[in-house]
Amino acid sequence: MAASALAAAGGAAVLLLRRRVTGGGSNGGSPVRHAATVVVPLEEVRAEWTGDGRLPGLPARVAPAEGEHEGAAGAPARHEVPGVEGLRLGVLLSPAPDGRGTEIRVVAEGPAARSMSGRLREDLRRIKSVLEAGEWVTVEGQPSGRGPREERVTRKISGVLRRGGMG
Repeated sequence: MAASALAAAGGAAVLLLRRRVTGGGSNGGSPVRHAATVVVPLEEVRAEWTGDGRLPGLPARVAPAEGEHEGAAGAPARHEVPGVEGLRLGVLLSPAPDGRGTEIRVVAEGPAARSMSGRLREDLRRIKSVLEAGEWVTVEGQPSGRGPREERVTRKISGVLRRGGMG
């Protein structure tokens, strides 16, 4: 009983934090932002992004802008994503502090931005994996020590988390 109450309270705190980070309403009024730092020089990231289409996910379909930061002058242009109605993405590539690689920032706007937030986060992880490891690393289909009942619960929770905790 106490464990389930604690889990519920933790979930509410995560949801509240997520709302503060990603912004306002479901009508697309506030942009949704995700970022990742890859341990790869900016020139290599740019070459991979414009290369043979090896990068996975929705952000890879958008031409990236370059700059030092996202602000009024440095904000990346938002482009409609082919095949996804109501979603405009901007991608900004910039050098990471102290020469530690490249920062990739994805900004989503439009009516579909909030509902696609979990997918964009996962796509950014996949891009990071391909850039750093040369392939998309996953544990899907790997055996675990859990029984069938525990596996079903784990898959259900993982699905909710992939959708950004939105049911």
